[in-house]
Amino acid sequence: MMKIGIVLAGGLAKGAFQYGFFKSITSYFSREEITYISGSSIGAITGMAYSIESMDIMEKIWRTSHFDNPLKLTFSIVFKQFINKQVDLLIGQRPTFDIPLYANICLFPILDTRYYKFFGKFTKNRKIKNFFKASVGFPVLTGFPKFFRGRLAADGGFGDNIPVYPLVTQHMDELDYIFILHFDHKYRINLDWEVKYPNKLISIYLADHSPMELMSFDFDTRTLNELLDQGEKAGNRFLDQITNHKKDYSNLYEKYVEYIKDLEKNRKYELDRLPSICNFFTQPLRRKNCVYTFTQKHQKLKNHNLLDYVLFYGDDDFDKKPFSVEDSIVFSLLSYLYFERVLADDDIQTLSSLQDKLELISKGSLYQKKHTELFNYVIKSERYKNVKVTNPCSETNQLDYNFFAITFILDENNSYVAFRGTTTEVSDWIEDLNMTVLDEIPSQLSAKNYLEKMMGKITHQIYVGGHSKGGNLAVYAAINQKEIYQDRIVQVYDHDGPGFKHDIFKTTKNKEILEKIDKTIPQYEIVGQLLTKHSHPQIIESKQFSVFQHNLYNWRFSYGHLLTREKVNKHNKKDMEVLRNWLNQLSDEEKKAFILFLTNLLGDAKIDNFKVILRHPFQTIHYLTLSETLRNQNKRREINRMIVLLFRMYLTNMKKRYIG
Repeated sequence: MMKIGIVLAGGLAKGAFQYGFFKSITSYFSREEITYISGSSIGAITGMAYSIESMDIMEKIWRTSHFDNPLKLTFSIVFKQFINKQVDLLIGQRPTFDIPLYANICLFPILDTRYYKFFGKFTKNRKIKNFFKASVGFPVLTGFPKFFRGRLAADGGFGDNIPVYPLVTQHMDELDYIFILHFDHKYRINLDWEVKYPNKLISIYLADHSPMELMSFDFDTRTLNELLDQGEKAGNRFLDQITNHKKDYSNLYEKYVEYIKDLEKNRKYELDRLPSICNFFTQPLRRKNCVYTFTQKHQKLKNHNLLDYVLFYGDDDFDKKPFSVEDSIVFSLLSYLYFERVLADDDIQTLSSLQDKLELISKGSLYQKKHTELFNYVIKSERYKNVKVTNPCSETNQLDYNFFAITFILDENNSYVAFRGTTTEVSDWIEDLNMTVLDEIPSQLSAKNYLEKMMGKITHQIYVGGHSKGGNLAVYAAINQKEIYQDRIVQVYDHDGPGFKHDIFKTTKNKEILEKIDKTIPQYEIVGQLLTKHSHPQIIESKQFSVFQHNLYNWRFSYGHLLTREKVNKHNKKDMEVLRNWLNQLSDEEKKAFILFLTNLLGDAKIDNFKVILRHPFQTIHYLTLSETLRNQNKRREINRMIVLLFRMYLTNMKKRYIG
């Protein structure tokens, strides 16, 4: 796949023609092929609009703007904050830069040109908006002065109106071509760059492609609309010529050289010389160490989450950044999607090929909206989009057994076997409760058999993991494999999964497999510390409280890694003691009676999914009151005794905590 970079120069109203030309380029090259963008002034705004997928808003702004004279333009910008309002509209609430964008800015009083890289999701947009408001206009044109990092900030075009520098110095080795869209007829590419990277830099002087004269301050609606249309037509003509109407993308540079020879001979217009003058005098002032990453410098990364991790490392394959616990969380969450609806047992599909099936596989899943968002991030990243999905296994009896597992083939050397955690299905919850009374639940046996089957099919090394019940199944399946299979297991990831009724870690013969278990729990955890617990779990910071910390989407990341803590929440230990003491005071027979009571009660009310209770609460209450199980006074009295016991123990704990 070809990789190209695009440089978008500044040019005020001329940016409408540039926008049309750039729009044409985006129709000839996909978002995967347009790897990096660098922009100055209005070019930075155009690049930003494409990166955050706001091109429709950008075009609407161009087509509806109308200033028939410079005075009206100045009045609207200074007093009506026209530019500021349009930047606010484009960026929105929480922008996500899917394609890395470099935008430059000038800082005064000493002219200091800096390039900032925007990539990933930004949870706070105020600083981003201030940056682009300053980078797109002269100090007087943006109304009140703009400040960035304590200094007066202004249009990046003052320092470098054609910002090729960041793409050449940072990414030239990985790019096939850089298209430079500019308005400076005296612009010449740096000779050192031409020697070092021959036939890669395609300089496009836009005035040569325009049938009409381009003016910097002509913001008349009719003119702008004509510039947009003419720019797109010019782009189509140019690209048709060098790609042979999208049929041949080889030797683009040689075809470009042939095409522009005739254009230069028949040049009609030479644009205003302000860009040429600015670029000539400011070249010595450009520092070579002035490329920064806005994401790391100006956002509090400790508040980032899993989606930001996918964006940060989306360009790195598993050779460049080895598989980690953060990747395990990604695949553990993806296992909640219903792949079994579209894949047969031996089918193999890449994640990106399932994009059109997303609605079907996500419908009804736990955290459906979040899973959909994660999947869309994953299929846009180089790291995950070519991961293959195979061998879905779904088994259930609709009563007390619900099992699902799937295998992700990461590359030719690594696979990840994921076990689905607890869903909203009643059978899932009943099986979870059975862990307190049974030595082995049906899903654990199924997990053991599934992993054994996949170890026989796959000859390379394997990671195993899951979230919630899935974490428990991953551990159980791994420690019950043959030793020859255990040697090929790289790591076993248990993300806040419950323990076991008996301490199976002590009875495991091969102690080496125990060292491969990576247990992660949140600060306030209940599920992960139930029953026997792991001796040295990683404790992860969460942005939520209490039981809501069980949701992996609430776990915090810092600079691309899970944010760990040394100790759990101080109240968590006492709450867990209450729960464990309550479970210890109940006999296995009492626990079984409680589980049977709950199973029969929900069965009488015909509730097979807890979402039914949330959607129809009053109807559910009505069905429960009619239940034969609830009418049985002896059973009801016994269950009440258990609940009252738990309530009393909890009250005692509260008194000790707050009264002493």
